[in-house]
Amino acid sequence: MFIIRLLRFLLGYAKFEATGVFCERFINLCSYNGIKIWGIIKKQEKIVAYILARDYKKLRRISKKTSMRPRVVGRYGLPFILRKFRARSGLFAGAVVAAVLIYTLSLSVWNIQIEGNNRVETAEIQSVLKNLGMTEGVRRDDIDTEKIRHELLLSMPELSWAAINLNGTSAVIEVSEAEPTDTNKDDTPCNIVAKSDGRIVSIDVYKGLSNVKEGDAVVKGDLLISGVVDHLNGTASFLRASGSVLAETESEISVRVDYNQIKRVRTGKVKTKRVLTFLGMEIPLYLSTEKDEYELELSSWTMNIGGVNMPVKINTGKFYFVENVGVTLSEDEALNQARQQIEGMEKSRYQSAEILERQEFVQYDEKGLILTVKYLCRENIGVEENILINDTE
Repeated sequence: MFIIRLLRFLLGYAKFEATGVFCERFINLCSYNGIKIWGIIKKQEKIVAYILARDYKKLRRISKKTSMRPRVVGRYGLPFILRKFRARSGLFAGAVVAAVLIYTLSLSVWNIQIEGNNRVETAEIQSVLKNLGMTEGVRRDDIDTEKIRHELLLSMPELSWAAINLNGTSAVIEVSEAEPTDTNKDDTPCNIVAKSDGRIVSIDVYKGLSNVKEGDAVVKGDLLISGVVDHLNGTASFLRASGSVLAETESEISVRVDYNQIKRVRTGKVKTKRVLTFLGMEIPLYLSTEKDEYELELSSWTMNIGGVNMPVKINTGKFYFVENVGVTLSEDEALNQARQQIEGMEKSRYQSAEILERQEFVQYDEKGLILTVKYLCRENIGVEENILINDTE
């Protein structure tokens, strides 16, 4: 029954009424001539029924024989629905194109997500996947998930496990990172020597023999922990000494800042340029290139529908034009600049040290100033130094 209704809807049908005194003969002739009508209701000298739209013209010959007067009172089905939108053919065509485009896009992967990585950079994993053919725009049927997973693990020993899950137009790459291992398996005999001058605060020997004690003053290069062990039988063995030797050390950092400087400043002129990325293709939305000096700030927007990233991106670049301008700093401004430079150097140089004291000294002259900062630190001053063994016969 459903199939019959569906066919009638696709072909189109009409509701009609026929008026006259020979209603029964009209119905019989329709049946005799193979004209299918249904839903017949007789009301005195009138009948109401349904007929396929293509068969309605056949009623004219029968109506002349029976003196019946048919009249259409309703039209139904797909052909009549489409006829209503004939004047809006562009809208209908656009809907068809959109449906085809959506179906075509659904056959490819447009959103690649990487989950589970902490130490390994996402960009590094994306780069390896790209080399393996796993990129935005690749067709789902062309993705061999097991092969890509296997090659990803071979290419990145930092990963211990990986899985590729395809969900619609999205691909979720789940990974687990391998536990870091100590790759330093060098057993070359060595001593621990001082990397700088200082006064020993504490010493912990893990392997080897201590050559200093707490309170001793040492200079750069002095032996702290020996990797040579003498035995009672007069022989000696060599091992890789290890340990921690904390000492108080003194050091300093100096920087010079001139009053007269050249600085890059923004002129206030700004240009915005955009690049449209569609289906993996980059389409510049600008014509000219910039030759003047500028500072560039980038941003990106991705079309998202229902939480799913679409293959449409707009990358925006803001060009802030700059010029070199001569400026003269005051003493306070020069000092603040020097302190900022010292702060950056300090974080790098004393990253593993504890700063106990910090003293500033400033020297001024006609051109600028010199800022010197002296430090008293507590740090591990022990470094490895290989033992050279000469075998003679």
